[in-house]
Amino acid sequence: MTVLPSVAILTMLVLISASFHDVSSRLIPDIHWKLVCLMAAVAVLFEYEIECAVLLAAGYVILSAYMFSERLVGAAGVVAVAAGCAVLALPYILYSEPSGLVTAVMFLFMLVLYSTGLLRGGGDAKAMMSLSMLLPVYPEGSCILWEPVYPAAYAFNPVFSIMLLALLISLLYGVKTIGLSRKQGAKGFSSYRMTVEEARTSFVWPLEDIVDGKKVRIKAGGIPKEVFDRLEAAGIDQVWVTPMIPFVLPITIAYAIVLILGSPLFLLV
Repeated sequence: MTVLPSVAILTMLVLISASFHDVSSRLIPDIHWKLVCLMAAVAVLFEYEIECAVLLAAGYVILSAYMFSERLVGAAGVVAVAAGCAVLALPYILYSEPSGLVTAVMFLFMLVLYSTGLLRGGGDAKAMMSLSMLLPVYPEGSCILWEPVYPAAYAFNPVFSIMLLALLISLLYGVKTIGLSRKQGAKGFSSYRMTVEEARTSFVWPLEDIVDGKKVRIKAGGIPKEVFDRLEAAGIDQVWVTPMIPFVLPITIAYAIVLILGSPLFLLV
């Protein structure tokens, strides 16, 4: 596979723009990920034989429709994801081309992470899903330090490597949080207390809510404003929170590292 240099550069610019939005507001317009999906669908026409290219592009279109359509939810969403993954598996079944199969597996993996709350931000999930279409395997000749080793490179594929590197980079963002958490005696490493008023204007997830008139511990997620409203109505002044990490920024840094240097995971092979 050869990723067109123009596509790689444009994707980097898209990620930089998305990072700016993520850091400044934690809200990323979907146009960023639509552009990445579009580039992925077009790029395959130049990278693969026409039979494989058409199947890959079709699979990308189906999965993209699931990502961005408000109608493809519930059973319809399950059907769309299953159809997209089935189409992406055909190049491997018919022509022994594994790229589509890798994309399908990584797309499902990111979807599971998001559905279980391990990947909290919708923009984060869409970033990884769209990159799974653009970079199912390593571009030929682009990794100048850690060259891919096959077949291990199908497991340690670019998106998996980007995800792990982004997680490591994001730990740096949490150094201050860990110190504050320990100072306040939190059981974990990513939670701390602040006033509800301050929390309203901060990029944080509440970890407490009012249920049946009682304050209870909750998982991060939901709509923070509604939670803060309930806490204030109950006369609660302090709340445990966890920060909203702008994960697209670490993804952007990891993308540049993996595309240029390769994956350090190959040191394990």
